[in-house]
Amino acid sequence: MSVRKSILNVLREYFRLFRLGSLTLDRPTAPKILGSSSQVEKERLPRNARTTSTNFESMLVGFPIDSVPRNFQDAIEAVRALGLRYLWIDALCIIQDSVSDWEAEAARMQDVYGSAHLTIAGTSATSSIDGFVARSNWPWPVVCMPCRGDNSGPGPASVYFRYQPDFSKYSRIEAIDKTVWNTRGWTFQERLLSSRILHFASGRLYWECRGTEGSEENEPARALHDRTPWMATEAEGVQSDTVYPDISGVDNRYQRWYRLVATYSQRELSFRKDVLPALSGLAHAFHHMYTNDDTYVAGLWLHDLMRGLLWMTKDSTKATRTLHRTTDRHCHYNYTATVLEAQTSIDSTDPMGATKGGSIKLLGKYQQLAKVVKAPELRFSARFPFDLISAGGIVGNGSFDVDSETRTDDVWMLQIEVQERGDAFFPYHPVGILLRRVDGGAPVFSRIGFFTLNEEYIGHFGSLETKEIVLV
Repeated sequence: MSVRKSILNVLREYFRLFRLGSLTLDRPTAPKILGSSSQVEKERLPRNARTTSTNFESMLVGFPIDSVPRNFQDAIEAVRALGLRYLWIDALCIIQDSVSDWEAEAARMQDVYGSAHLTIAGTSATSSIDGFVARSNWPWPVVCMPCRGDNSGPGPASVYFRYQPDFSKYSRIEAIDKTVWNTRGWTFQERLLSSRILHFASGRLYWECRGTEGSEENEPARALHDRTPWMATEAEGVQSDTVYPDISGVDNRYQRWYRLVATYSQRELSFRKDVLPALSGLAHAFHHMYTNDDTYVAGLWLHDLMRGLLWMTKDSTKATRTLHRTTDRHCHYNYTATVLEAQTSIDSTDPMGATKGGSIKLLGKYQQLAKVVKAPELRFSARFPFDLISAGGIVGNGSFDVDSETRTDDVWMLQIEVQERGDAFFPYHPVGILLRRVDGGAPVFSRIGFFTLNEEYIGHFGSLETKEIVLV
């Protein structure tokens, strides 16, 4: 693995941080423990269960295993049982009160989880004190039966039997995908970046890797693209184009990214400022695999920035900001706006981490709307709940980004593209983004939503002059 500042040595009663210095070690086990992924939870951890700038040196000396939360203890015991020596827990191996250390380590998450021998996921735990090894929630007992081999065997042994459940009720979807662990923003990239994961779910174990997945009950494995649709499989050394042919090719490589971001946007983060840092590891890995000739722009990619701007909330009537991909792989895209310049102001040492601002300069056609009103119940759509009214009537329908819904005044439309769908009834589909002016004089706007034009107003922007516009 890459050289790191510190890691845990668990082969002793008093375990301690181990300063790597210039050493290069065999791949350690990198556990994903729920209590160490939530900063709110970390603030409640015991003093010696978090490494800080004041206790770093004492953590190098050592501390007893029973002084840390149950989740940490379970991870240590699991690593020992597997015959491994080193363990990485972010709450202990990253200096928690050091912004610079957090930024440096967050930028290397793809190395931490991708290079680790194994990731241990305390999937059944809802806090750092729960523990995850106990099997108290499993409704059927394990039956142990002694057996005796032939004369050449090692002697008496035991065979363990357990009831095989109904997978429609006790499946990995219930045991992993619907858990609190799987709702956390930080666990999203950790699950995808790990080369292999051992899930300690409620009452049973699950295995995931880039080649297959398994469970104690021999539950049938899902298709490869249901797990890691864009990463190379370790078993065959091939990329996902072979199992995802509909998105193969250079022009559609970004579709993989949009799918990831749409799923990631459903996760929960304690702090809004973590939105980009918690995605940084995936961005670095994706850039290395698919977009090494492109520039990352705060969650989007410069070469596909026009299409990247066309996201929308899945249901703008809800308070959550779940992103929905508005692009269709069966469409041909004719962009009506052009990117002139894009820049971001990075707020960390990680070029794909937190930002403190940015702007995009475009050349396109835009127009102020006369009015925006809620669509009547007969035509109401959760996806496009607003009628967009210009001088000629209702020119289209739109949805507001969640943070912008309280105001429907001073709304502008910027057409981004015309989608050619091959539909005999509505072959051309103009779409764009809704804006609000930031500067009263200069053409500087912020994005506040998404719109689609009605069929009879396809040429609405045709007579408008193309001008420069800046989005911030």
